[in-house]
Amino acid sequence: MGIDGRSESFTGASRTLTVLVHGIEGSRLDWLERGGYTKGGDLTDRLSRLGMSWVACDLYGHGDWPAEEAGFSREDISDDLYPVFLRRSSEAIRQAIATATTQAAVDRLNVVSYSAGCDVAVDVLKTSVGIPVVSFLMAAPVPHREFDDEYSLHNNLEVFAGRTVGVFCGRQDEYVSFEEISWFFDQLPDASRHRWDYSSGHALPVAWVDDAVALLQRCDEGRSPTT
Repeated sequence: MGIDGRSESFTGASRTLTVLVHGIEGSRLDWLERGGYTKGGDLTDRLSRLGMSWVACDLYGHGDWPAEEAGFSREDISDDLYPVFLRRSSEAIRQAIATATTQAAVDRLNVVSYSAGCDVAVDVLKTSVGIPVVSFLMAAPVPHREFDDEYSLHNNLEVFAGRTVGVFCGRQDEYVSFEEISWFFDQLPDASRHRWDYSSGHALPVAWVDDAVALLQRCDEGRSPTT
């Protein structure tokens, strides 16, 4: 399955690829473990059984991809190294997308992130990935409202424009207040935004997978994409 640092399933049944972005301190294996913290394996299992291609990459300094900088700590990425982390991670994801367009003949894209993996997903979507991006789904996102910097979700609203956006959050999230999630969600375009909230913390229940798959299926059935 895939190359070092990348796991993938190209089914050929759907021309839409789902790119999965794990959270900081995690790895691509989070998307293979059923019943784990993120329920990522439950999601990829469902996608594969539905004939929907997917790819998950280790982010820079995570999993099987060690960082080159001696001071890099995935538990606390410094301000100096965060741009490097984003750039290298985004490059790997874009390469995975390019490979999929050749090997799997996909021509549409969904992006699904977990936790602060939304930062990397946003960085990927700031520039064209070569094929239309249909949807951007964020599970337990971290908006970074208090920092109000270039990484804060509310300062990157352009990446959500014209795309179906799904937000899946826990009302008792121990890292992000429900008020902050609601505040960010209210800034998204009304016509394309969808939110599900659960009685959980940052580790969402498996119900988020059911809701995400239903939304991805709706997008795969012919929604007009935006590049």
